Amino acid sequence: MRGRERYGDIVRYDMGPGGTMTLLNHPDHVKHVLATHPQNYVKPPQGGGLLGNGLFSSRGEFWKRQRRMMQPAFHRDRLAPMVERAVAGTRSMLTRLEAQARAGKPFDVEQEMTWVLRSVVSQSVFSLDVTELSPTVRDAFEFVMAFGRRKISIWSVLPLPRLGKRRNTQSIRILDEAVYEIVRERMREPGAFQDQLAAMIAARDSQGEPMTDKQLRDEAMTLLVAGHEATVSAMTWVWYLLDRHPEVQQKVREEMATVLGDAPPTAQTLPQLQYTSQVFEEALRLYPPAWVMGRIAKEEDQIGGYTIPAKSTVVLSQYVMHRNPAYWPEPERFDPERFAPERKGSQPRYAYFPFGGGQRLCIGDSLAEIHALVVMAAVLQRYRLELVPGFRVEPEAGVTLRPAQGLRMTAHPVSLPATSRRAAGA
Repeated sequence: MRGRERYGDIVRYDMGPGGTMTLLNHPDHVKHVLATHPQNYVKPPQGGGLLGNGLFSSRGEFWKRQRRMMQPAFHRDRLAPMVERAVAGTRSMLTRLEAQARAGKPFDVEQEMTWVLRSVVSQSVFSLDVTELSPTVRDAFEFVMAFGRRKISIWSVLPLPRLGKRRNTQSIRILDEAVYEIVRERMREPGAFQDQLAAMIAARDSQGEPMTDKQLRDEAMTLLVAGHEATVSAMTWVWYLLDRHPEVQQKVREEMATVLGDAPPTAQTLPQLQYTSQVFEEALRLYPPAWVMGRIAKEEDQIGGYTIPAKSTVVLSQYVMHRNPAYWPEPERFDPERFAPERKGSQPRYAYFPFGGGQRLCIGDSLAEIHALVVMAAVLQRYRLELVPGFRVEPEAGVTLRPAQGLRMTAHPVSLPATSRRAAGA
């Protein structure tokens, strides 16, 4: 933020032996990297470990093949049943919130969002709740997620304990066995399910070849991990922002009372939650889960009159761009009306890119919003979440952008509005 404020659209950092890093702060420059010349700006090498060589990690022709094969799993016709599965995934959360409300004790909303979205996303991918698998599998998943966040946040400062690395490897092996077993069961019953794994099993490339078991494992794990990790971050900030802006929360409740009554959302009613969707989009603007992304320039290039050296790094920060006052008046103010239909699109295309852009635009962006709106409806139809007085909330830039100390809140039951009762009766 200080670099953009002091130097403007292009900021060059000397990384010593690591060469240079260039921060780009203009929508046209972001478009240049992500959409116009993506062949010259590639993701840093990744892969292996938990995500394997799935869409998030893979590159080049292999990535293109996988992207084409994965696309049917996110076709609009397949997203409709995902709403029902998402609603099913919220039931255990509502049971926990009821207990929390009765006890009147604070709880960590970030942890609650982790649990519920893990259930919701796994319902979409596997038609089952991974949190209800064996304790061994559940504990393995918990460990690798925590280990991954710790690895990213301290890798440059402290060596990771050998014992932690060994347990992480063992935990990934446990998860592999569980996922491969699910894949084998599905192979024995083709057509019995209508989830994302079923779509991936049915997919064929241009040569008529299916994905291998390893590819199915990598893509399923990527959907499960990336699909809930980013939405957990976004939803945690949604609850913080709604608590800080009760007038916005009241408007969301009124919309839900009119559209849903006391019923859960469906594929038909969810798109009618227009203002609720605006709240989610504005939360993504202020606190984008993917707050920064890097690319490596394969060849020398020119951007904005400056030379981008070959093999140097360019950095695009959603957090910085989304707070640029040239495109967002009063950028620190929470204002869902920025995304009202009559105002949406008034900014340049790449002034807002919470899910990336270009050919590598996140394949699950629509599904993430479905999951978020379903969880918001499940909670707000029954409870009001309040921040514990005096609890300090500060962003921490790790794998995703999250509150450094979690988000301590209390749950309070709310009565059903009269408009909601009338809608339910109708």
